[in-house]
Amino acid sequence: MISQIIKTNLEQSVRNVFMNLELAYPSDISILIEQPANAEHGDYSSSIALQLAKLLRKSPMAIAELVKTELQLQDNITGLVERIEVAAPGFINLYIHWQEWARQPFALPQDSGQKVVIEHTSINPNKAGYAS
Repeated sequence: MISQIIKTNLEQSVRNVFMNLELAYPSDISILIEQPANAEHGDYSSSIALQLAKLLRKSPMAIAELVKTELQLQDNITGLVERIEVAAPGFINLYIHWQEWARQPFALPQDSGQKVVIEHTSINPNKAGYAS
């Protein structure tokens, strides 16, 4: 769910960058986010600035900064994202404020067709635990 919030806000930020540059938003842009293997690169990361460099005729770092600025203006991401960093050659790294995220109300998706996985923290949730 948080990945969908990040992706939606990232897409809106990219749309705003195009609007600010007075350019039409292309319909074939695919905005992807990933969870980096190295935690130093954030909880989520996107290479959208690298994808847009040729189209916008700007450096990926400049595009990433524009997207970062727009992301920071998104209301429903404020508080959930602790910080946003731009890293060479043009990655946008997002660090989640997990304590704030944990305070968010949880609701199962309504008829969305999505699978929901709920994990239990016990090694064996089907048996009672024993204290020694």
